[in-house]
Amino acid sequence: SVRLIQVQHHHAHLAACMADNDLHGEVIGLCLDGTGLGTDGTIWGGEVLVGGRSAFRRAARLKPFRLPGGDAAVKQPWRTALGLLLEMVGENEAVELVSGLPGVDSAKARAVARAALSGVNAPWTSSLGRLFDAASALLSICTQTDFDAQAAIELEAAAIVVGDSAVPAWELPLIGGTDPMELDFSVLVRSLLEEQGREEQGRGLPVHILAMAFHQGLIRGLTNACVAVRDAGGPDRVVFSGGCFMNRLLDEGLESALTQAGFRVYVHHQVPANDGGLSLGQAAVATAIMAESKT
Repeated sequence: SVRLIQVQHHHAHLAACMADNDLHGEVIGLCLDGTGLGTDGTIWGGEVLVGGRSAFRRAARLKPFRLPGGDAAVKQPWRTALGLLLEMVGENEAVELVSGLPGVDSAKARAVARAALSGVNAPWTSSLGRLFDAASALLSICTQTDFDAQAAIELEAAAIVVGDSAVPAWELPLIGGTDPMELDFSVLVRSLLEEQGREEQGRGLPVHILAMAFHQGLIRGLTNACVAVRDAGGPDRVVFSGGCFMNRLLDEGLESALTQAGFRVYVHHQVPANDGGLSLGQAAVATAIMAESKT
């Protein structure tokens, strides 16, 4: 006889940060993580949501790509890199690019690519966490993992050593005219691959510069997405939640950029940004829905 209230994963993230900061009304929620089942049955994780404790809408997302092997891609980030490349270039070029990564042979890459293209165990995802994994693999930082979030952690560690070095201004373009709007990863990935090609010729930038350029490109793109939502009549408050905000460069860089753009930014203080704070958000959503049903 107990009422069951189902709460979507990223809505719970948004509500968790709202509850953490005692916020009510509507906010923009940057809900960025590795995996969460979306309302459309795909894997979400690069989400720009608009809403409050009782309801939300998806205003923008990372452009979806296939995740070859499903959960296997989490442990083998080169698979995620292959999934990205299959959306950008033909099968042969994608296999060739991935086959040059440490520990990846062409026969295995070809088999995984064929399976992904046929839709076998290759779910669609908009996960920013998986995009971090792919960038880490393409930079030959981490192609196989031994613990959770290793590829993203090592990518951040590579970027942190940059200091005051000049970093190319890469972009993560926002594509309008779609509902939701989409952040196109292909420009960032192409920039990364072009620099890798120059590096092979002895003319490219070092890996730590490329890792930082990747982070800064994400920050620009996500900031532009929030501005577009506000310009369309959305709120000027932004909450951060999801495991990607365990990344200090992303967290602090986004907070600075959004504050400069005129937003009020709220981050977690009492519960963690990752799934450790999720139950607070679930409770906040359920409480709001129950309160509305009584009125």
